[in-house]
Amino acid sequence: MPVTPLPYITFANTHYPGARFNLAHSNVPALELSHLDVPRELLNTHPVALWERARVALAARYGVTPAQVTLTSGCSGANASMAALLGAGATVLTERPGYEPMSATPTTLGLRIQTFQRTPGTWGVDPDVVEAALTPETRAVWLTNPHNPSGALTDADTLRELAQRLARRDVLLYVDEIYLDFASPLGEGSAAALGENVIISSSLTKVYGLGTLRFGWMVGPEALIRELAQLQIHLNGMVSGVGVAYGLTALADLERVKRLATGHLGDRDALLRQHLTRAEGFRWTTPPVGIVGLLQIDGVEDDLAFVRALIAREEVTLTPASFFGVSGHFRLGFGTHEQELVEGLTRLTRFARAWRLEEGHGQAT
Repeated sequence: MPVTPLPYITFANTHYPGARFNLAHSNVPALELSHLDVPRELLNTHPVALWERARVALAARYGVTPAQVTLTSGCSGANASMAALLGAGATVLTERPGYEPMSATPTTLGLRIQTFQRTPGTWGVDPDVVEAALTPETRAVWLTNPHNPSGALTDADTLRELAQRLARRDVLLYVDEIYLDFASPLGEGSAAALGENVIISSSLTKVYGLGTLRFGWMVGPEALIRELAQLQIHLNGMVSGVGVAYGLTALADLERVKRLATGHLGDRDALLRQHLTRAEGFRWTTPPVGIVGLLQIDGVEDDLAFVRALIAREEVTLTPASFFGVSGHFRLGFGTHEQELVEGLTRLTRFARAWRLEEGHGQAT
């Protein structure tokens, strides 16, 4: 079986870890595990028992039964399980621009991919556009909320309407909600309650800085979750008992954990406007929630070449948005600590001025 390449993931694994000024990360800085006082009793509990306790804790957050929840190895594990559930030969309709694994993982597992276009500029989801892109072969629609890479938030009414339209055609709606807790407490505002054809996934990675735990989950109709739980075991075995023990500890005091992980963010809109909207040739709108958005710089068409030069000359990393299907843009992550962010933005704007002069798109002043 041919394995679909992952150019974005390869780029991220190559350039993110050693970046001096990282404006590419889509998560808050890693939270020290010492902040989680894990009871010894949890560490000595069998992983299966921990799994069940985690399902109960998450079900309470989402207002569902434990049978409607399964654990996964992060959202990546959820994506693989969802693709396996649909099966080789099935057709998935996914968003564009879109997060690379939302199409590459299903493709690798033998599924066919179709795409619908989010509204350029606002990057919103239009149910009419989605419905028009459906074919008789479409088994599921996959999307992210908030959107990766733009940060656009799709409201509950739009998702409900979309879920209802899809239900009439026996199509599932799968929503990756890994960024949603930037907008509301865990479980609130989730699409999980919008229909019997809706499945969501999330994890403690992006908002809580606990990606190292690989503690993720899916919520949906009981019959489908039962199958997804079995598929998760086929694909990854049982999730880590240690990871679940730490995850349970985080869930028990999640508001404090969120404050620890995101308390440094402050008023990022004012800071970003100061550096980006006042910079010549920069087109930026801070997204309503989250820590990523799309940046456009006049005169830059080859985003990958620009970023490679930016890394080499200024030690700043951005993500070329061509990896997400929108060329000439960049996904900018602003969840890092303020000092690093300010210095990174200063170097970015300085480099962009020099780039435009070198490429003949600007004049010296």
